[in-house]
Amino acid sequence: MPAASLLCLLLADCGGGNNELSPPPVEPSEARYWGTQLHLHGSFSEGQGTMEEQTRAAADLGDVDVLWWTDHDWRVARHTFLSHFDFESFKRKVEIPYRGMPWSKRPRYLRVGWKTTRGGAALVSEDQRLSDTAVEGKHSLRLAATAGPGEEWGWTGGRLDTNGGRWSRPLAAGVTLEIEVRPETQLGDDARLVVRTQLSRRAAGVGELRYTVGETCPPHEEQEDGRRVVCVALAAETGRWTRLRLPVSEDAARLGLGGADNSLRRIEIRLETRRGASAAVLLDDLELHEELDGPALLMREEQMAAELGAAHGVVEHVGLELSYALHMNAFLPKIELPDFARFPHGMAPREAVRWAHERGGVVAYNHIFGAGDDPEDDVKEELSGRGDLPVEERAFGADLLEVGYPQRVLPLAEHLAVWDRLSAAGVVITGIGSSDSHDPREGWTDGNNYLTWIHAASSGSRDLIEGLRCGRVFFGDPARFSGIAELSIGGRPVQGQILELTPGREATVEARVQPLPPDCRIRWISGGQVVREEPVLGEGYDGQLVVTGGETRFVRLEVWQGERGLVFTNPLYLASPGFTPAMADGDEPPVCRRAALETSP
Repeated sequence: MPAASLLCLLLADCGGGNNELSPPPVEPSEARYWGTQLHLHGSFSEGQGTMEEQTRAAADLGDVDVLWWTDHDWRVARHTFLSHFDFESFKRKVEIPYRGMPWSKRPRYLRVGWKTTRGGAALVSEDQRLSDTAVEGKHSLRLAATAGPGEEWGWTGGRLDTNGGRWSRPLAAGVTLEIEVRPETQLGDDARLVVRTQLSRRAAGVGELRYTVGETCPPHEEQEDGRRVVCVALAAETGRWTRLRLPVSEDAARLGLGGADNSLRRIEIRLETRRGASAAVLLDDLELHEELDGPALLMREEQMAAELGAAHGVVEHVGLELSYALHMNAFLPKIELPDFARFPHGMAPREAVRWAHERGGVVAYNHIFGAGDDPEDDVKEELSGRGDLPVEERAFGADLLEVGYPQRVLPLAEHLAVWDRLSAAGVVITGIGSSDSHDPREGWTDGNNYLTWIHAASSGSRDLIEGLRCGRVFFGDPARFSGIAELSIGGRPVQGQILELTPGREATVEARVQPLPPDCRIRWISGGQVVREEPVLGEGYDGQLVVTGGETRFVRLEVWQGERGLVFTNPLYLASPGFTPAMADGDEPPVCRRAALETSP
């Protein structure tokens, strides 16, 4: 069809039409919207969550079709992780390769050390010092404790400490802990050495394996301060070095603590005494071993996700949070890890985007104001300035922008403002909503719990990636909204698309949001400004907004319930002479976004 004829049809202006834009017809499809959580962590990350408990939370919510796991790439690869503590000193500082955030180029150091702990009213005296008696190196650590009379235990000890949780491990890796111990006094009913390995949180509480030298273990699981405690008895001869082997992954499975779907989150060692007892012990040469890491561990995560999804009726994919520098989620048709031998400092943002694009994927620019929580008032202005970065850098070429956070460092309004600035600058980028949940108690029914609904032919990764790339997406609060939010022209969806509208021409943009709870308000956003706000009078909304070519650059819709954002569409971009929107990386929009775009003849 000649360009003039197609333009005539698009504008419905052949022989005296109404000057309203109408996109070309599309083929009927079985496609639908898929409710998808695009930022989620389980037992492969640093939080308390497990994949199973997160999956249960999603299934209980009822409107979640897809979970896309986004555990940290460097954690799965164990890049700069710690596996050995030699007890040569209480602490040291180790420089590691680190590029830094775009707003901070400072080198990154690991604080590696032993963080002392002590407690219990029965503790009369305690001592921790380096000893010249060692298995490996020059020193070991000597713990000594004396208790007063009574049944209560007192203790001295410590835990392995570093920034970034680099002692943690997913038990899916097949984790074993080994340590040399040398009791200087007899351990027994009133003096014991305990290696406490804290695991992930499940419905019944946080799991904890306690490996105990000295006291006989109870034959059953115990509850203690919300933790499920299981004791495992070990033996060590007085006056001799014994290498203890703690098969943490095997024991978590054997003893009913959830097996592979756990993280080894903390390692603490205590010398405990009671009833007036005194004891001393030497510690040396602690090592962590794993059977799987890197690509093999990533494959194990895919297997676990598939099994859990099948069991709970939720589709599960595995992506990555490329997070050794700026945090970006990569959604790939076939998952793989970056090469940390090639990128020891982590990939720069544009390198990360290019890496994912070369593999047929899309990339989300995550939590644009930082990964923390609500800041103090005196730093909010400084943090707000970080919103300039994605605009100045065109989001580093990312395809998606995490917009939907009710409160992530800064309020939702600040996230929306950055998105609108990008759209006004002609940057086509799909807005998404996320939770970034690391704990099943958070990120599902309240707080930062947003979900993204993606229009796609199926829930397969390739179709969802295409849906994200095309921008036919809306996001919102799945605990309060379960329906559809669409922008259309002439009854045909245009959300996320680019339409040419010559100066002076008008187009009527239609919106449909169904169903809606009571007390909602609609906001029409045009060019970043609220141009109309109205209450929802029924159980849904059907409305229109007339836009004029040459004046409007983009249009989107918001629904608010009180002070909380409920659901948000992606924009319809309007091209005009001198203003041609492009993708964030500078490329022309894909065909699916240009289906209704036609230049003047």
